[in-house]
Amino acid sequence: NSRKPEQNAINLRDIDQRIDDMVEEGLATEEDGKYVLDLDDLGYDKVLGKGHLNKEVEIHADSFSSSAERKIQEADGEAVEK
Repeated sequence: NSRKPEQNAINLRDIDQRIDDMVEEGLATEEDGKYVLDLDDLGYDKVLGKGHLNKEVEIHADSFSSSAERKIQEADGEAVEK
């Protein structure tokens, strides 16, 4: 069986809308206006590019779509593959 395991993905739009709540809940950190988020903590493993980031976010995930990676970099963030 060569099927890939199903990935649990989140869009940039959802990260952008929820990042401050994630910090309050202890799921992300924020220092000097830069956010750091590990998607394992949220149960996600892939970032998709729907929407935009309006904040500088360093996102750690198993994988990123090419559009998500580009948009993260355009927002001065960082896409860190595990």
